[in-house]
Amino acid sequence: MTEHETKPEQQPPSPPKEDVLDKLPSPDGNDASLLNLALHSLETTSKLTEHQDAKATAVLRGSAFLAALAGGGFAVFFPKTATGGTMSVVSAFKYMPCLEALVFTLWCLAFFAYVVLVGWGAYLVLKALKIKFNIREKWKTQQVDRPHSLIFAFLIGSMDKAAWEKYWAEHHSKIPHVYLKHAVDEIHAVSEKLVTKVGELNEGFDKLLLAAKVFVAWAILLALRVLLF
Repeated sequence: MTEHETKPEQQPPSPPKEDVLDKLPSPDGNDASLLNLALHSLETTSKLTEHQDAKATAVLRGSAFLAALAGGGFAVFFPKTATGGTMSVVSAFKYMPCLEALVFTLWCLAFFAYVVLVGWGAYLVLKALKIKFNIREKWKTQQVDRPHSLIFAFLIGSMDKAAWEKYWAEHHSKIPHVYLKHAVDEIHAVSEKLVTKVGELNEGFDKLLLAAKVFVAWAILLALRVLLF
């Protein structure tokens, strides 16, 4: 290298990004209430998620019962032609009086709409109930000597058992503070997932509720067929 050549300036290493949760106090003495509050909040959020899952399961059970009732009623009360063949909407106007054929046509269309809405709503609810994890971007790097979370079982289970035990043995004095940080982060992660799940569940519930209304209309048309014709 000549004396006119200069060495390229080396950029100083960028300081690690500050985690705002590092400002939390270590939960010792009076500050232990912070950890208790965080754990209570996490428990409440998790129970709310479980409550939504239980509610969705109950709605699916009710929808399955109505679907079985509608399918049975459709099979039993579906008319046959004089020759024993299957009646179609087109042939109904040939074999039935005009008013009866019209009611029969509306009855078939209501059943078709009900099946579509039940299938659509059930799909949306099952999609919302699908097991999904809210994985933070910072959690996607490999865990070597310290876990990304002391709470999230999926991350704990993906860490080497020896490294997990070593972390607890060597950093036990810092663990309460780290646990508080992870608890606060986990509360928000679960809450974000809950907001998304509730939105998807409500969309499915709307379709199932509309299907229930169509079922009532279908049942009324069935009653008209049975009582008047």
